[in-house]
Amino acid sequence: SNTADHARRISAEYGLPEDGRPHGVVALSLPPDLIARGKAAAYPAADGPLRLLFVGRAEHRKGFDALIDALELLAPEAERGQIPDFELRLAGIEAASLPAGLSPAARRRITPLGSLTADALSAEYAGAHAVAAPSRYESFGLVYQEGIAFGRPMIASNEDASARAFVGAVGAGSMAAETTGAALAAALRPVLCDPVYRSALREQALLAAGRFSRETLGQETLALYRAAITRFQAV
Repeated sequence: SNTADHARRISAEYGLPEDGRPHGVVALSLPPDLIARGKAAAYPAADGPLRLLFVGRAEHRKGFDALIDALELLAPEAERGQIPDFELRLAGIEAASLPAGLSPAARRRITPLGSLTADALSAEYAGAHAVAAPSRYESFGLVYQEGIAFGRPMIASNEDASARAFVGAVGAGSMAAETTGAALAAALRPVLCDPVYRSALREQALLAAGRFSRETLGQETLALYRAAITRFQAV
C-alpha cells in the first residue's frame, strides 16, 4: 500500500496479521522526466494575481464542491483588498462543468482549462504559486506527488489519508481540518497572504520530492521482499 491507512484497510479486508506480514507500505513513484521538470521549474514571481491550480474532476470525492465554496468566501475578500488577488485554474474541468449560480467575483477568478496534455499540465504546475488538492479520498494521491515534485505549496484536507501522509506529515502544505468551504478558505488564506509561508512550504516540498523517485520505490520494495523472505525462512 502507499499509505499506512490503506494498509490497515487492506489488512482488515483480507484478515492479514496485524504485525504487517506479508503487507508493507511503499509509496509509488513518478516518471523520471516529470521529476526532472519539477526540479528545473523556478518559482513564479508574485507580480500579478496568485495562481492556484486544481487538477482533477468536478466531483465530490475530489472536494471540488468545497473548493468552490471556499472560492465564494475568498473572492469578496480579494475584491475588498483584504487578501491578495488570485486566480483559480482548473485542469481537467470544462466551463460547462462549473456550477450554476457562481457569484461574479468568483467566476472572474476561475479559468477552466479542460483536458491537458502532459506537457501542458507540467506547464501549469510550473506556473502555479500553489496547488489546491482538497480531496476527501485518494487511492494514490498523484496530484500531491506531482505538486510536491514541482516544489509547489499544497492546500489539502486532513480527511484524506494520502494527503496526511504526503503533504501534512512532511510540512509541504496547509492542511484544512475538513473538506468544507470554510475550512479550505482558512487553509488558503495564509498561503495567499504570506510569501514567507509559501517559501517555507516550497522548501519542505522540495525536500520531500526525492521520495517519489524510481530509485526510492525500488529500494523500499526490495527491502520489503527481503524482510518477507527472512520471515519465511525463519518459520
